[in-house]
Amino acid sequence: MNSISPRSGVSEHTEAVHMMIRGILMVRPLLQLGEASARCTPGSWKPSLRPSPGSVVDAQQAALRCRGEDYGEILLSLKMRNSNMQNYTTMPTVVLVHGAFTDGSSWKAVTESLQAAGCRVVVPANPLRGLASDSAYVAGILAAIDGPIVLAGHSYGGEVITNVAASNPQVKALVYIAAIMLEKGESANDILGAFPGSQLPDVLEQITYPLSIGGESTDLYVRPERFPEVFAADVSKPEAVAMAAAQRPIDASALGAASENAAWHSLPSWYLVSRNDRVIPPAAQRYMAERAHARLTEVDSSHALMVSQPAMVAQVIEDAVRSVATG
Repeated sequence: MNSISPRSGVSEHTEAVHMMIRGILMVRPLLQLGEASARCTPGSWKPSLRPSPGSVVDAQQAALRCRGEDYGEILLSLKMRNSNMQNYTTMPTVVLVHGAFTDGSSWKAVTESLQAAGCRVVVPANPLRGLASDSAYVAGILAAIDGPIVLAGHSYGGEVITNVAASNPQVKALVYIAAIMLEKGESANDILGAFPGSQLPDVLEQITYPLSIGGESTDLYVRPERFPEVFAADVSKPEAVAMAAAQRPIDASALGAASENAAWHSLPSWYLVSRNDRVIPPAAQRYMAERAHARLTEVDSSHALMVSQPAMVAQVIEDAVRSVATG
């Protein structure tokens, strides 16, 4: 087999991949290859394209992901992952709900991985204004989605999906990523108070802001100088510093709000524990997961595992997707 090196010693097969990529980028707007998947035959490394019923992998995106990488390995990886999904006739939509002190961009690498596997992904902007209002907002997003849904939440986002899923029969599975997984009547403060070890209370900064209806409320931020070590210890320092600067605050009332529902009682659930978490103690995560009889996986990671361990996060979500997909 000829070696494939995009940076030096370009082989005939590598050039063929280059041609394939250029071809996709040129004809994509004309041929609408929205459901094409990039395939590479093991042993020959000759790429081909074919329609893939039930898959929503975008050939243009797959091609772009190949630039500057080992083309053969990436194309083969996409083919192998697609083979697990392409036989399904009905695929659920994956909705990723971020938590406090982050935004939708924290799911970027996970989103790309899920899309490469054939999943349709929606990442709403969680308002972080209060559990009831945040749940209502996300519920409105779900109401516009046709077909089955897999809901995944990180951190405080877990509280939101626990409440939202109870009112939408299209939600078929719940995935908790180092998330708060409440019982009815329970709050995040209850969980964090029952399991010592969280460094979050020591690094929070409070800022008051005026309410449109009059009066004031309080936003909570993680102090930027402490954000990398407490929230994202295994994320590169430059990225963690940037995350700290762009963090979105949460209204303090949200952490004390009691959950009105516990949808995990009636829906299958998955839980990914971050063993090195300094925000939600791993013992608390295990307790919530075991109480719900969730399918439990653990990874050595900080609280920002969707950034530092996106492949593992995507894998757990894909397991939930496969349990819901039909065909």
